[in-house]
Amino acid sequence: MNFEFFQVVKATSIYNYEATQEVELSLQVGDTVHILEMYEGWYRGYTLRNKCKKGIFPETYIHLKEAIVKDRGQHETVIPSELPLGQELTATLREWAVIWHQLYVNNKTTQFRHVQQLTYSLIEWRSQILSGTLPKDELAELKKKVTAKIDYGNRILGLDLVVRDDNGNILDPDETSTISLFKAHETASKRIDERIQEEKQSLDLRGQPIFNSTHTYSLYVNFKNFVCNIGEDAELLMSLYDPDLSKFIRKRRCQVLIC
Repeated sequence: MNFEFFQVVKATSIYNYEATQEVELSLQVGDTVHILEMYEGWYRGYTLRNKCKKGIFPETYIHLKEAIVKDRGQHETVIPSELPLGQELTATLREWAVIWHQLYVNNKTTQFRHVQQLTYSLIEWRSQILSGTLPKDELAELKKKVTAKIDYGNRILGLDLVVRDDNGNILDPDETSTISLFKAHETASKRIDERIQEEKQSLDLRGQPIFNSTHTYSLYVNFKNFVCNIGEDAELLMSLYDPDLSKFIRKRRCQVLIC
């Protein structure tokens, strides 16, 4: 069987494949495969999780992905053509999947369901991004939601915090100063901590009766006298003032009176 060199080198397995011969390569759903050669419905290559083991596998079990190969040969690099955000989503979902499974094994139901909700959101957003049908403004807005969700999930799972710029792009440490990286990390960390605190407060309020979590106050004002010059327009301004903060806490109410 003579194999031919294959140009498209990046692919993903869409079915499990159990090798029956030594020359074959077993695959699991989701495996990233580096294809080296092809021949009449068969590919030859290896999975990225085990580069030492090379073998053949059916073409029908594989979904090809566009990629760019730099420096072909021993030190070649495969760069996917999909958006960087799509790549980050894929890597994040794979990392979370391992932790998600461990939470299930350890019977940590609350954390398991929390990660499940986060994962489902990322999967849905990833599908929208990879579809390539989103307008530029919607894609930018979705990018903010995705990066915020990834950073939040990484924090509650105890993973590393990714430092980003204002547009959600990952900062390159080789091109960004140490001070800028530190400030960006500090800002991101503070923002995520505030989000976690809001989540905790929300959970605490859910456990309380609805009337305890709703604060409604009534203020009765008895207005008796107002003096102005006859024939002139006059304004009567009323507002609530907080002496501790030295500022108004409600919008000023204005009524024009004609005297």
